[in-house]
Amino acid sequence: MSAGLGECFHCFPPGVPNDAKPCKVLVGGRWVDGLILRWFRGPDQRWKADVNFRQDAGRAQAVKDEAEIRPRT
Repeated sequence: MSAGLGECFHCFPPGVPNDAKPCKVLVGGRWVDGLILRWFRGPDQRWKADVNFRQDAGRAQAVKDEAEIRPRT
């Protein structure tokens, strides 16, 4: 942004709240950068999260199980 460019689409995706938490999301056997939008308990009593993540050349949003989310390192 200091070079007069706009915000990075992958770092600051549109429509994602400022308090979203960075994470890694398992997508197609690969861990990709993502953002946790909210946590909740599913009907199976496991933690689930609404996540926004990188997919191909764009962004996607999905509900993922706790086993498919890990901290971003």
